[in-house]
Amino acid sequence: MNDQALIVVADQDAPHEPVGVQVQAVLDHWSPRNRPPVLILSLAQVLHDLGVLTRAGVVWIVQRRGVQAGLYELIDAVQERHLPALLMRADEQRALGTVDQDGVVICPWQTSPAVVCSMLQGLWSQSPVLRALRAEIHLLRAHGGGLCGQIDRMDEELRLAAQLQREFLPAALPRVGDMEFGVLWRPAGYVSGDIYDIIRLDEDHVGLFVADAVGHGVPAALMTMYIKRALHTKQIAPELPRGY
Repeated sequence: MNDQALIVVADQDAPHEPVGVQVQAVLDHWSPRNRPPVLILSLAQVLHDLGVLTRAGVVWIVQRRGVQAGLYELIDAVQERHLPALLMRADEQRALGTVDQDGVVICPWQTSPAVVCSMLQGLWSQSPVLRALRAEIHLLRAHGGGLCGQIDRMDEELRLAAQLQREFLPAALPRVGDMEFGVLWRPAGYVSGDIYDIIRLDEDHVGLFVADAVGHGVPAALMTMYIKRALHTKQIAPELPRGY
């Protein structure tokens, strides 16, 4: 934790001003032997260079003049980085210890320095765990991005396979006299192991072809399409009376 610091984001950082006095009163309750490095910055400084938050073990936001422009932008940046934070404002109406959204603990201005120090120490003690969790989240996001890319490619390939299988099905069904044919084909997934065809063989005969391949998914669909391609419904035979 040598590279981590307690970052104090204050709207006033002069030692003689109220914020500086309040910050110093809290730090006086923290033993110098185990107190982390303290970096006091203004809100404008942090927003100008959010990279400084990479050093943060805990972020302590001290706002004497109420809600300043950019305060919620800072809170969003803290939450995005999963940093433990303590928000201390002069006009805060919420109770001590209330959690604002994700990971930001509320602390009214009138809270005693000893209590504020205890809260900061509690957050700081958990910062190594949170830092390890942040590393795991970053790793999971990296792997998740690659996995999402593979899933998208598989989804595209399966959609193309489904389109190809639909093209193997008859676009229109024949009609013989007053007899009409109808069919409902609805695969459970992208592709199906079921396939059909209805072909008029001659003036008086219609051929019905229905196949159900064993298995599911792409292998079964490939098998049905292969069977359909291999099925000869009519052969030209000039020696026969009809020529086929």
